[in-house]
Amino acid sequence: MNLLEKIPHLTMKFEEIEGRLADPAIIADPKVYAEFAREHREIQPILKKLDEYALVMKQIHDDEEILDGSDDELKGIVRDELDALYASEEKLVETLKLMLVPRDPIDYKNAIVEIRAGTGGDEAALFAADLLRMYQRYVEFAGWKIEFLGLHELGGGGIKEVSFQVSGDSVYGRL
Repeated sequence: MNLLEKIPHLTMKFEEIEGRLADPAIIADPKVYAEFAREHREIQPILKKLDEYALVMKQIHDDEEILDGSDDELKGIVRDELDALYASEEKLVETLKLMLVPRDPIDYKNAIVEIRAGTGGDEAALFAADLLRMYQRYVEFAGWKIEFLGLHELGGGGIKEVSFQVSGDSVYGRL
């Protein structure tokens, strides 16, 4: 199936989801509403990329028609533009292929992370502490919530082990 053929199908699905999100019966059920909201968030960026792809394809078609014309000066300009458009089309196709791959339902769940210092004494404990700080910053950057389940610190700034739960949107899939 051509990527452009997916636009009407996804647009109809997107509009149907928007209609359901406005339905008071669905708004009253938080679980159902959250599922439709997640699906809405998934489809919206795909539609934007598909629209961008459609514009690039239209521009390529228009430029190819100009190449069939008789204006030699314009043909030179259009050839340069076509090279950039073909490269843009290639990137968009690859991006869209990745976006259209269905996500694993587990990707939307929360995650529990455990970090344990391995063999290596203080160096391993310091490395485990660095990993914890890295995860904390990433969680903060992503706008998620972190809840510590257990922490065993050692002297000198290291940690022997830590476990924490990260909750938010698509945590498991991104961690």
